[in-house]
Amino acid sequence: MWKFCARLTPAALALMIGGVATLASCKRPETNVGLDLQSAGDLLSAYQTDTMELRLTAVREDSLETDNLSTAVIGRMWHPLTGWHKGSLATQLRLSAPDVDFGENPVIDSLYLSLHYTGSLFGQPTAQRLTVHQLTEPVLLDSTYYSNRDWKMDDEDLADAAFQPLVLDPDREVLIGDDTLSPELRIYLKDAFGQSLLDADPAVYASNTEWTEFFPGLFISPTATGAGDGAVGIDLANGLSELVMHYHNDTDTLVYEFSINALCGRANHFDHDWLGDLAPFNHPEVAALDPNQGLHVFSAAGSKVLVEFPNLLELREYPELAVHKAELWLPVSEESLDLEARYPIQDQFFVLTSNADGNPVSTPDQNSIGLNINGNYDADTMAYRFNLSQTVQQMLNGTLEDRPLYLVSNRSGISFQGVKLNGPNDFDAEGDQVYRNARLVLTFSH
Repeated sequence: MWKFCARLTPAALALMIGGVATLASCKRPETNVGLDLQSAGDLLSAYQTDTMELRLTAVREDSLETDNLSTAVIGRMWHPLTGWHKGSLATQLRLSAPDVDFGENPVIDSLYLSLHYTGSLFGQPTAQRLTVHQLTEPVLLDSTYYSNRDWKMDDEDLADAAFQPLVLDPDREVLIGDDTLSPELRIYLKDAFGQSLLDADPAVYASNTEWTEFFPGLFISPTATGAGDGAVGIDLANGLSELVMHYHNDTDTLVYEFSINALCGRANHFDHDWLGDLAPFNHPEVAALDPNQGLHVFSAAGSKVLVEFPNLLELREYPELAVHKAELWLPVSEESLDLEARYPIQDQFFVLTSNADGNPVSTPDQNSIGLNINGNYDADTMAYRFNLSQTVQQMLNGTLEDRPLYLVSNRSGISFQGVKLNGPNDFDAEGDQVYRNARLVLTFSH
């Protein structure tokens, strides 16, 4: 049978766990996650506590590697808890066919970016202005780019103001005269820019090598300020996004497309203007908030949460201590739950640690074959749950000593989503801490 900590004398408690936690609140586990790591016989002497000290700290994510992702996030999104978030794209364009001949006396009729939606929408779509600038540096497919890169570009905005502002909405059809087209983000560019492409030396169209040397690419971005809301996912890999040029020459009316596809160098760029709990992150010198305060996880190189167990290593006093299960519970705050209908929270988180070089890597649990680390949002308990059994065991063994744990958003490079979590000292409306506070539920034997 299970042994419950409440049956132990105070002296026995102190001897077993070195005073790390008060175990009077111990109880039988609610799930079996991780329990199969030990033999059934070991479980006869297992104890469980959910009062181990837990410290959570919101940390600003300075940058994120975003090169060559399949999705871009374009637009300016308002989130009531965190402020304004801006998504931009730097991308190459590739020739749909080399050695193009535009004919005698080609004249531009129209030029526009036709960007294919993924279906993702972040925020509430209202009209906003987008800018398009020609890059003066290349976007290379085999290079590494981060979300805070300061891209070099021409000053001129190539977007045609006559067709602005735009509503970014994957469900909004495009009306061209009397024709209704499938939803796409269509950004018209200035005719003068289109004419400059027609008038370019034919040698630049000989191959994609000559073309990208002549034309490094475009930077597409919402304006820094002004009205408008909503950011969208743009598919960069399926080949449907392109720059479309309509023109005529002395004999015909024609169309030529410059492709945006998986062979293009590309990188997402993110900017944040933080408000509310995260407003201190607008100051470069502020890298983290006070522990257990403002526990937001926001994607797009926004905010992550440092997870610490300050007294865990005191358990090393007992070298034969075996962790049967270590489950981290992270309930969602009422503030996020109240907004979820309009601002959906992430469906999953990841817990990462770091390697010897300080680069983020998966935890031992994530790398274990056949072990479900979970990390999904459970709507019934209104919480995220993680199996960290092997991670905690290796911390006690010394294998992961001094390696931090960070809670990060899934789809972090291709979405604008955020959630606020409860801390270890948060209670629900009735003052019942058991289900609404962040906690580590530790099951062990020694």
